[in-house]
Amino acid sequence: MKPSDVIAQLEATPGRLDKESIVRRAWDQGCVEFYQGAKLAYDALVTFGVKKAPIIEDGDMPGFVPSMDWIKFNALLERLRKRQLTGNAARDALLAAADVSSTADWNGWYRRLLLKDLKCGVTESTINKVLEAIVDGPGTARVMLSQLSARVPNQNGVN
Repeated sequence: MKPSDVIAQLEATPGRLDKESIVRRAWDQGCVEFYQGAKLAYDALVTFGVKKAPIIEDGDMPGFVPSMDWIKFNALLERLRKRQLTGNAARDALLAAADVSSTADWNGWYRRLLLKDLKCGVTESTINKVLEAIVDGPGTARVMLSQLSARVPNQNGVN
């Protein structure tokens, strides 16, 4: 399961309990990228300096093999966060990233992270509730997603 699949399922599901089930299933299937991305999207202290992100209008061409993955995109996010990329250089890097991403991944996941809005009807509270039940068990105090991220495996060394 990819994060863009999780977002698409969350968008298509109106019920809170169903959304919690989808978030739980993402954990069960090892989609840690979803949780790492949600942490970045919901953390008000993390900014990327991006107000506009390109949209991929055309679908993927037959035979297109996307080369953008979470590790590469997270490295791009880190450069944006640290302001190593700004202005035209940032815009060009985002266009290049969009060119090597699948339409579903770019429009449904990467672009939403850049804009810090997952647009799927799930809040930090919902994700925390699911993580709380999985990681700590029932009856524990609610904690912020950023605090739980210490327990979520990080694949590339960037928290």
